[in-house]
Formats: sequence, structure tokens, C-alpha cells
Amino acid sequence: MLEVGDIRIVSQINKAGSLQLASSEIGLTQPALTKRLKAIEERLGFEVFQRMPRGVQLTELGELLLTEGADLLSHARDVEATLSRHMVGEEGTLRVGVRPCIQSIFFRKSLIAFASEFPGIHLKIDTREASVICDAVRTRSLDFAVIALGYEDETGADPALHPSLRFEQLFVMPVSIVVRKAHPLTAANQRAIDILKYPLACEPPPASLQRHLKRLAQSEGVAFDGARIIVDDYDFILRLVARSDFWTSVFSENENEINRSGQYAFLREDTLIPPMRIGICSRRRWTMPTLARNFVDTLLENAGTYRTDGPEVVGASPALHDLAG
Repeated sequence: MLEVGDIRIVSQINKAGSLQLASSEIGLTQPALTKRLKAIEERLGFEVFQRMPRGVQLTELGELLLTEGADLLSHARDVEATLSRHMVGEEGTLRVGVRPCIQSIFFRKSLIAFASEFPGIHLKIDTREASVICDAVRTRSLDFAVIALGYEDETGADPALHPSLRFEQLFVMPVSIVVRKAHPLTAANQRAIDILKYPLACEPPPASLQRHLKRLAQSEGVAFDGARIIVDDYDFILRLVARSDFWTSVFSENENEINRSGQYAFLREDTLIPPMRIGICSRRRWTMPTLARNFVDTLLENAGTYRTDGPEVVGASPALHDLAG
């Protein structure tokens, strides 16, 4: 059977004009190349080259072989180039799940940066809630997911991670409480824990966050029955917070972007809303390919000052502040 390598050998011999010149270019000894050519001709059933006093010349069938094989050689080069781009992570398809609260914050700039640097990658982003995207990772519908963990009793995102999944921390990001600028909590002598007296609006929270806040409320004798409004629409949540006594939370990194209108005040209190561990949820036996590693590297580059190897966040301040100026 004719192979692509056979056509390539014939083409190189024809360009060189002799077996002696072709052997040095191909990297074979002349006897080895002569043997290789003889094997090709035996498989084809005809002579490809006519041996001349000085060099070789294509026979009529040899010319037909190279003419018909030109497209095959071109296609082979394209395949090799494509495979090479896949191997270095410059081309391919990457299916990534991301929890909505992460997608609406730092993930966007990471996604733009990655798409700009690697235009050959086909990205498929799934922004459903954590339990859904983690299950999609488990069933191989997604390659991996970017999720957030953060409370002492939590072993997974919304549900506990399935035993077949693993979580690899990338960095830690602190969380701020968001209220309107004229919220009652902004008055002097107000305690941070008093925020639990007011209704919470948020995207679907981990069950452990609800338990964490309820325990704090019980220890203070405050009535707190969980989030009043749960909706996957952060713009709606912010509009509600700006017009009422509702409160929500946001990654501290995003305070400036949220407060362009000067409507909000922010509270950093890690005992209320602990920092979140941002990381990769993947299958335990999954080996991360180069294109996925390039994507994760982009996430780390955009993590800024929040990148850390430990669970602690340095510099957390419980003071209420606004960014109007």
C-alpha cells in the first residue's frame, strides 16, 4: 500500500536529481535510500525512476505518482501543522464550566485575554449553577469547571463534590458585602453582624453559606432565614440593592467596577463572608492538556493580588467604605 512517506521520499529524490544528493538531505546513507526506493517500487509494481548515467529521472508513471500525490502531501502537511498547534495548545476545543458569580467578575477579562491570545481555540462556556456544571464535568460533557469554595463545612460547591471529582485551588479571593450608600448600616456605631437583620439577595449560594450565616445569626440572637431573593441576574440584584435595604456580596476585586455610579458602600468582614477559594473542578483521572493549561495560566495572570497558595487573605479590613471618589 502506498504511504504518504513514500510520496515524500520520491518527491525529495526528484528535487535532488540523484540518490546521492537526496540521501544527505533525507538523512539516510545512499545504500539505505536505494533500498527504500526499491521497496517502494516493488509495492507499486513499476519503476518510479529511470537510472541515468548521472542521477535519476522520473518515469511516466513516476510523474503521474507525484502529480496525483501532490494534494496528499499538502494535506499531510496541513494535518501535521494542525496536530502541532493542538500539541502546544494553540488550536482545539475547550469546554469550560464556570459558576455564575465567577463568570460575572474576574472571569470575563481572563476570557477576553485568552481568546485574543489563542484565536484558534474554540471555547464553549457553560455558566449554569455549580451543581450542574460539576455534574457535567463528571459525565465528560465539560473538560473542567471553575468554581468557588469557601466555608469550613464545605467539601464542594453547591453539592458535595462527587468522589470521582477533585478540586485544585488556584488562588484565594476576598468577598465584600454590598449595600446602598445610604443604607442604615452605614450609620455610626453599627456592627457588621447587624447586616443579618436585613434581607439578602444573591445568585444561588452554596448551602454551606446559608448554614454559616444562620449559625452567626443564632449566636447573636438575630433572626435570619436565608436569602430572600435568589436569581441568576447580578445586574437585577445590584439595582435592587441600590433602591432598598437588601444587601448582597461580591468579590472585592470588583468594587470599583460596580461603584462607577457612586451608589454603593462595601464592607469587608471575613467572619461574615469568608474569602473564597477559586479553583478547578476536574475528573480525578483527567490529565490537563496544554490548551487547558494555557487557559488556567491566563486565569492566574488575571488573579492579580489575590493569588496565594494558602487559605488566609492578608489585609482584610472590617471598615465600611464607599468608592464614590
